[in-house]
Amino acid sequence: MGAGGGLGAAVALLARDQSGPALSRQILIYPMLDDRNTEPDPDPEIVPLPSGATTTTSPAGGALLGDASADVPAYAAPARAADLSDLPPCYLEVSQLDTLRDEDLTYANVSAKPA
Repeated sequence: MGAGGGLGAAVALLARDQSGPALSRQILIYPMLDDRNTEPDPDPEIVPLPSGATTTTSPAGGALLGDASADVPAYAAPARAADLSDLPPCYLEVSQLDTLRDEDLTYANVSAKPA
């Protein structure tokens, strides 16, 4: 798992907000999209597994966000964007037992037209 998928989503937001360049797709593989996922996943299939760190406590999240909390920009945590419309179609891949699953599915359901 890495931060590349989150950076891809951030680039899509930035391209949309600055009117280009036009992107044809978002291809997000295990993206870290939301720094607010501090609660453990209640899914009984995930609970007994050794937990991967949440975005805020992972090395990637900490390196990007530092001590930021309330003032995290959407380009650093794309799920914080107030408007996820008008983004290019999205292919998003995350596993069923991944701690990022719920935030990724929420982003995919809200943001994108099918690829």
